[in-house]
Amino acid sequence: MTFLANSAMWGLLALASLPFFIHWLSRRFPKKYIFSSLTDLKKSIAGRSRLFKWRHFLYLLLRALAVITLVLAFLEPVTGLKKKGDAEGIRHIVIAIDQSLSMAHQDGNFSTWKRTVTETDKLLSSLDPLDKVNLVMVGRTPETAFAQFSHNTAAARKFLDQQKPLPVEADFKSANSLIAQLADKANGPVEVYYLSDFQRKNWANIHFEKLPAQARLFFIPTTDDAQRANQAILETGLLDRVPVKGQPFSLKARVANYSANNYNGKLEVIASESQSSETLVALAPWGEGEVTLEFPGLAPGIHQLKIRLANDQLALDNVRWMIIEVGEAEETVILSEQAKEGEDISPPVRFLRAAVNPFGKNQGNYRIREVVGETLQASTLSGTSKLLASRMPALSVEEEGVVTSFLSSGGGMILFLDGEHDRENLQRIASEMNGELPLTLTTRLTSANLPDGAMKVARGDFRSPFLRLFEGERRRNLGFLEFYDLYHASPTGEGRILLTYADGTPALAEAQVGLGTLLLCNFSVSELSSNLARQQLFPGWIHDLLANLSPAGSEELDYLAGDQVNTDAWANEVLGRAVLDPDGKELNAKSDIRGERMFINFEAKDPGVYRLPGRGDRTLRAFAVNPSNRESDLRTIDTSILPARAPGSESGALVKANQSYEELRKGRPAFQWFILAALFFLLLESLLHGVLTPQTSTKKALQA
Repeated sequence: MTFLANSAMWGLLALASLPFFIHWLSRRFPKKYIFSSLTDLKKSIAGRSRLFKWRHFLYLLLRALAVITLVLAFLEPVTGLKKKGDAEGIRHIVIAIDQSLSMAHQDGNFSTWKRTVTETDKLLSSLDPLDKVNLVMVGRTPETAFAQFSHNTAAARKFLDQQKPLPVEADFKSANSLIAQLADKANGPVEVYYLSDFQRKNWANIHFEKLPAQARLFFIPTTDDAQRANQAILETGLLDRVPVKGQPFSLKARVANYSANNYNGKLEVIASESQSSETLVALAPWGEGEVTLEFPGLAPGIHQLKIRLANDQLALDNVRWMIIEVGEAEETVILSEQAKEGEDISPPVRFLRAAVNPFGKNQGNYRIREVVGETLQASTLSGTSKLLASRMPALSVEEEGVVTSFLSSGGGMILFLDGEHDRENLQRIASEMNGELPLTLTTRLTSANLPDGAMKVARGDFRSPFLRLFEGERRRNLGFLEFYDLYHASPTGEGRILLTYADGTPALAEAQVGLGTLLLCNFSVSELSSNLARQQLFPGWIHDLLANLSPAGSEELDYLAGDQVNTDAWANEVLGRAVLDPDGKELNAKSDIRGERMFINFEAKDPGVYRLPGRGDRTLRAFAVNPSNRESDLRTIDTSILPARAPGSESGALVKANQSYEELRKGRPAFQWFILAALFFLLLESLLHGVLTPQTSTKKALQA
């Protein structure tokens, strides 16, 4: 507690001696009786009894305390004011304002952001004319109103009026670093006011050790609801990586229900051609779930998809954008040796053909081209990015170069190690690429050499996208697979071992060769070598392996609002054309011509689809930009723990919504408590006076 008028303290406290002076005078001038009477004698004797002898001292003490408390009330006592030993000088005020997506939440006619602006205006109005201020807008990248502290509160208000909540998450760690730099330049006390909804994912790991220990921190919540309800689309993607012209494809979306009630709604997908599809969504309270939806086939080209839920109090995260590129059926080459005597067609080729395209000719995502017993040439692989090989014949030097060049330029190859020449072929490929492959083959094992006549998978690296089919409970499907024919092999330490047999032999390995991917499958799909082809998962797994070999343009990067987008195109196609924002307006993008290519860079500030048009307004490139999904859970952190994180022992405070900022500056008045204390002492004296007043025997008799 601090007394603002402490200069008059000693003069006013002199009044506290007044009761003592009066008591001294009453002792020096006792009451005299002109004549004695029996009543006066009895009264005098009663007043001199031991019990009533102390009443004068009690009266004196209570009167003195009453005078002292009244004197202290006139000294303007306040609470919550800085200590005398704190830094003196002009106050430097930093107002850190949360500008993240969660601040856009609507609560009736007011949003959390409007309440924040109102509180900021009240805070600016409470400042002393000598105070200096600076605003820090805390978004993805913190931004200040001024380069240094300023007295100009009008300019601060104008800067605030130009701001709005952004579809990003707030980076308070970077903001605290910026505030610390501002505080280092201050030549007086520093006060930092944090105005936020204190959304827990933003604030869970925020600390203030970078701020000066003498800085005072104030935390001002701008929402009263600690569990604001919200539904959101968190992620979207394709189940089929390569949508093909005219063929339906499947989408997946992860949807969240951040509320205490069950949610039942619809998820709608809209294409740029106004084609749409929808599915029902049902989620438990505070639950998340993945929804799949089949969408009708689209024409070849680049398409934008809008995935949306019904609007709620935070509409920005109810919509998510996707870009897909629909193409013709992709050619996939199957390489094998001639069928053996007595075989109409090589069994592995028959099963692979059925798995890659189970729909028949000119159907499905892949067109199959078989190279059986033919020389492998570069022209054979010029129209594809995917190669499957089973019972691969011995490669010539030219064919080794074709395979290595195909992989190095970004192609993907799945090699089933079930042929007689695989050991030599792997050695030649490794030699051609001047490196090592993930495994080295030794001897061929058959069911006669295996325990119980079959080998099973014992463990795997299930983080790999090639094993996505075995996530969660589906992992047990691996236990049903039996392999009767394989190579004994040892890992080399290169690449990545994805599956391992019970005896430690690698079953599936991944190697990066230049820009491409080589998958080594130490098993066969033939019905005499494994039971893989008889499993329902077989076609799906083959498609997963093919899809992850070389992801197509449909699997675009998931850009977030505020990201820098980089792309390139042929200069003669885009020269003189600008990138268009979601509203169709031209962006001021940076471009650089290098040879025949133009490299373009721009910042995607808002959610939506950004386009780079070509000739005839044909879309050359498109980029889907979405808000951060970390802002969708609107539950707040327990704000009572934040003051304890302040750097000083007593420098943090939680400010309630109805608390006056004037009180924070001048302190909270406490004079009324001293007046109440004085009245209490006087009342207590009156009560004691009635109890302790001496009574004569005559009075007692009369009362009786």
